[in-house]
Amino acid sequence: MAKEVELTTNFDDILHDAEIKIVVELMGGLHPAKGYISDALNAGKNVVTANKDLMATFGSELIALAAKNKCDLMYDASVAGGIPILRTLSTSYASDNISEIQGIINGTTNYILSQMGEKGLSYDEALKNAPKLGFVEADPTNDVTGKDAAYNIAGKLFVKVAPCLLPNNAIMAHIKNELMLCKLRVKVLAQRFLLDQVQVV
Repeated sequence: MAKEVELTTNFDDILHDAEIKIVVELMGGLHPAKGYISDALNAGKNVVTANKDLMATFGSELIALAAKNKCDLMYDASVAGGIPILRTLSTSYASDNISEIQGIINGTTNYILSQMGEKGLSYDEALKNAPKLGFVEADPTNDVTGKDAAYNIAGKLFVKVAPCLLPNNAIMAHIKNELMLCKLRVKVLAQRFLLDQVQVV
């Protein structure tokens, strides 16, 4: 650990410092993050990012740019909450044909459906409680419309499909419909559970 840490608000200070070999992007969003990462790669610096939206949208372009400049672009943390699934897909399953990915791959959705199923909460109640426990972003739109799940899937496809399949309205509409069906199923199961708990005297 360095005895002194130098802070700067000028990205050029980082870009033109030959001693800095690795740039870690923690900004989130598409812009200016994409420009900073591109500039860093073009300057021969390795980049680490957990920016899911950016990688789902511009992942193929940035991966190609990293390869062109012989740099590493590490983005494992941008998919599935940092679970090391990308490296597993690219190594252990490199020769396999993956035809389907199943599961709840969004933490907010997992929390909401669990609360509806286990505690009998309504969708709105579960969503209202989620921010208090850190299960949802300040703006939950991406989580509850399926956009975050689509980005997660797109991130997994980088290592198996070329060019990358970008999330589109059809994919997100399908995921949103699946979420709606899940909410209905959980509501029915919760009602059945509550009925089962009623003892007939």
